[in-house]
Amino acid sequence: ARREDYTRRAVELRLEERVEGIDAAAHRLYTSRRSSVPYDRLLVATGASATRPRTPGVDLRGVETLRVREDAERILSRLSRGSPVVIAGGGLVGVRAAEALAARGARVHLVVTSRHVLSQMLDLASAEIVLRRLEAHGIDVRLSTEVREFFGHGELEAVALSDGTEVRAGLALVAKGVQPNTSCVRGTGVVIGLGIEVDRYLATGAPEVYAAGDVAEAYDPLRGKPWLNALWPMAVEQGRTAALNMTGSRVCYGGSIRMNAVEIFGYPCVSIGHVYDLDGTPSFVRHDRRAQSYRKLFVQGDRLVGAVLMGDVRGAGILAERIRFPRPSSAGWLDETLVFGPRFGRHLDADREAA
Repeated sequence: ARREDYTRRAVELRLEERVEGIDAAAHRLYTSRRSSVPYDRLLVATGASATRPRTPGVDLRGVETLRVREDAERILSRLSRGSPVVIAGGGLVGVRAAEALAARGARVHLVVTSRHVLSQMLDLASAEIVLRRLEAHGIDVRLSTEVREFFGHGELEAVALSDGTEVRAGLALVAKGVQPNTSCVRGTGVVIGLGIEVDRYLATGAPEVYAAGDVAEAYDPLRGKPWLNALWPMAVEQGRTAALNMTGSRVCYGGSIRMNAVEIFGYPCVSIGHVYDLDGTPSFVRHDRRAQSYRKLFVQGDRLVGAVLMGDVRGAGILAERIRFPRPSSAGWLDETLVFGPRFGRHLDADREAA
């Protein structure tokens, strides 16, 4: 959007100005330009920053994080074709960065603490499919391994790993998740847990202060409690709900569940909800190796709580709604859904209700 677009909507846009403190009792905030701004109601949507662990040498030049455009530009400025790059972290940012850097000709070493890549998004079997795809494109993946130390004299020169090996590299990317930006609300009465704790209307513990987006610890219906789901679609929905409540409506936020959709070297992957095998509860799997399709549904009791779809990602939106607003699901419905997709399963639901 252009500046005039904000002006036309009576929005005063202040760029390159940071909120450094909030006086919740006085309904006033203070910024990095020493200005004081009064408010009637306040929305905190400060997002999150990339986590930077306390690994020795992490402050060397050449050890980067990836969160904003400037980070990407800095990484590319240090990259040359055929040069080695170490990526610490096998989550979504680490895997997508490995793909992008490999496509630019880098020799990528992906160092993953967990026993499989994308451990918060995929189960073990589906992660193996991604692992083989990464390795087929020349990426060296080290599972159950950690970065012990970054070495260099001002500039990164080498990375020591927990498996006893050392990788000579002048560029490393730390992809170890994000940390909500909560510093401006400390001392205001806002409760901070994983992020800023909010109620079902996205209001905080401070009067007339709301929070939304990556900074907000909002209700997760699968967990039955607040949780931090730092994803763009959730931020949009939370922002809209908070705005309605701040302008006089009374709208309850329905809650967010974890959902990721990504392509890895052109191979589509969707993950929804809880994607962990639960003790004593069967899961439903269809793995068609010839079609390069893997679909798995996770259940708790008789309710669908998660899904992993790879290659064949039909019906992801329908499954997401079924997970977010759960109702009993028979084994027949789950089996047919795996084979024919959730649209067929909807017909089973309709037949059952008619009967």
